[in-house]
Amino acid sequence: MTAAGTATHGGVAAPGMRWAWFWDVPEFRRAMGLILVFALSTFLLLPLLTLLLWAFADEWRYPNIIPQSASLKWWDWVLTNGDVGQAVRWSFITARSPRLACTWPLRPSFSA
Repeated sequence: MTAAGTATHGGVAAPGMRWAWFWDVPEFRRAMGLILVFALSTFLLLPLLTLLLWAFADEWRYPNIIPQSASLKWWDWVLTNGDVGQAVRWSFITARSPRLACTWPLRPSFSA
């Protein structure tokens, strides 16, 4: 391999041949883009699917891939519990604090 990135064969540079020649093929670039989008989508959406299954699962034992039974009994508990509203309120209050702490030094100074 030479400094210019051309392939060598027996110490002699092969003109026009790069080590990353496959990136010049449009079909390959398109396929790699689709594979990357699919892999990233799977990486991000698969945990959300599991979370959705757990939200309605009543019983889910180890060897099974899907829950044995589904119910809304936990949703009933969440929606009727008075502490949940307080927790949501506290989350919104505390979520602002780090944002304000981080952006306070970035505010423009008008005391010039």
